[in-house]
Amino acid sequence: MFQDPNIGESIIIDGRPYVFIQVPDAPGVVYGEIGKKAKVYRVMQGTKAFALKVFKTVFRDPRIANTTDQITTYQTIPGLAVAQRTVLTPRKYPELINSHPEFSYAVLMPWIEGKSWVNYIIGKIPITRKESLRLATALVNIVGGLEERNMAHCDLSGGNFIFSTDYSKVELIDIEDLFGIGLPSPAPLPAGTSGYSPDWIKRAGLWEVGADRFAISILIGEILGWQFEDIRAASSSGDSYFAEGEYGHDSKRYNLILNRLTEIHPEIPTLFTTSWRAQNTNDCPRISEWKRVISLIPMDGGTLNWGWESLDLPVDINLPKENNIQPIKAVSSDFTKSTIEDHDSHEKKALICPACGKVIQAEWVECPYCRFDLVKKAVVSETPNKTNIQPKTLKSDNEPDVVAKAWPTKGGGGNLKRRKLTSIFLIFVALGVIMLFLILVSGSLIDQVSSQLERMSGWILTYTISNSFLALLVGGVYTWVFRHNIRKSKIWLFILASIIGGLIGGLVSGSIVQIGQIHNSFPNSFLIGAVIGFISGTLSSLGQNLFMKSVGMKIKWLLYNMISWLVIWSIGTTISWSINSTFGLALTATFIIIASGGALALFLNRYPDIEF
Repeated sequence: MFQDPNIGESIIIDGRPYVFIQVPDAPGVVYGEIGKKAKVYRVMQGTKAFALKVFKTVFRDPRIANTTDQITTYQTIPGLAVAQRTVLTPRKYPELINSHPEFSYAVLMPWIEGKSWVNYIIGKIPITRKESLRLATALVNIVGGLEERNMAHCDLSGGNFIFSTDYSKVELIDIEDLFGIGLPSPAPLPAGTSGYSPDWIKRAGLWEVGADRFAISILIGEILGWQFEDIRAASSSGDSYFAEGEYGHDSKRYNLILNRLTEIHPEIPTLFTTSWRAQNTNDCPRISEWKRVISLIPMDGGTLNWGWESLDLPVDINLPKENNIQPIKAVSSDFTKSTIEDHDSHEKKALICPACGKVIQAEWVECPYCRFDLVKKAVVSETPNKTNIQPKTLKSDNEPDVVAKAWPTKGGGGNLKRRKLTSIFLIFVALGVIMLFLILVSGSLIDQVSSQLERMSGWILTYTISNSFLALLVGGVYTWVFRHNIRKSKIWLFILASIIGGLIGGLVSGSIVQIGQIHNSFPNSFLIGAVIGFISGTLSSLGQNLFMKSVGMKIKWLLYNMISWLVIWSIGTTISWSINSTFGLALTATFIIIASGGALALFLNRYPDIEF
């Protein structure tokens, strides 16, 4: 490592003295906290505290300065106060580095006052229900805000965020590996922190917009579960609740925390389990889903049992008197063994919907406000003066009382949702109509150019140029659809993959037609279209697959392009050859563009979680 500065020693940065201080409860010990890559000293400039992050020798890199210059532009984003920073480079601070070489590429930033979650884990410090919910809300808002901006911390852990004493504010620290459009990629890629990083991240590293999805799931599970004494007692001896090697397995800790999370809200176990079983970021729920579900949990009131074995009403809800509604003390989910209390009476009972918190009547089988399923539909016998409640279908012993809803479909292309598929298709339709109009208007010019190309090279250049142009249009709209997940510097490479595919497909098919013309044996139009589509779609998707992390999605995207382009170009070429005129060319281009939009919408409807 390096030798600590003396207490009271100061360094001059930009003309201001920064003084090293001692730990308040440990006289003679300089205030410094050791991390994986660096030691962070607390220094004082007058009455204001700053953090001086001094990196271990192996992590001192000139790239820190380049990254920091860009990170500082994010200092106004909530949770990134430490982005306001200065790097002590040998070039800018030669005297300081000569006298203190260990400070080479050290970073000066604001000192964040607050608590660290890792201390709660290590010390098994209790936290109340309200405090845990408040902290989970603050954390998911900050990290979710990054994902909405196509950013990610990339090393999220219990020690990499600080929260206020009232648990309502969160600041992220250790942001050197921050992902953002335009930021330089770290080398090697960040592999996460032990306890919050599964094997599939540790093996190859992860630096992308979805890099925080797994870690946030573990942190939310820890924070919400920490209100329970048995969760704190079962925590590992490390810096996190789970021990290494547990992820993806049905360990005792996993099953325990899953049961406790079920008591908080029925959708939380679904989100947590989805991340637990994930093998890539596409499999993990988006942070916006955690944000949505956490917002449904009442901040005040007693603990609600979502399994319906017991129900404690929130203390601040007043039940309406005009309908003669009375609260029920208990509702059994097994209607074959017990019934709703006082079922002989015609008075209406009250339930609290766990999904939206509304007070509703016990006769409902689902919440009339948010349609959350409460219990299985019951039938009422026609026996006079007697209400015999029985289920339509018997449950198995292993069936949960209330089945947690699956979290809504994830979307490709950033925030893509199913409701946007229609608009995506309409964009292709609009582009197709525009192409129809332009080709018809400029028909004479196209005929002249086509004739000139045919004289120069036969059909080869004609097919090559026209097909690469159509591939450019289709690839361009693909790029727009997935624009949120493609770095701006890579967008043209994504489009270029489509152009190259179309160019080679047109070149091969044009050559086939040219050879057929020479031998007076023209090939079948459908076959020529199939060759164009197969080659163009395959090569385009192979190039675009370089932007994808998931092998499964790479295969799906390849098969989709291969099949859809083959079919669409086959039909399009048949149309062109059948109507040998400018109108036929315009109709072909319009059909290919519109059909490509329809095929993409169908694909995203089936595989909405695709990401580039």
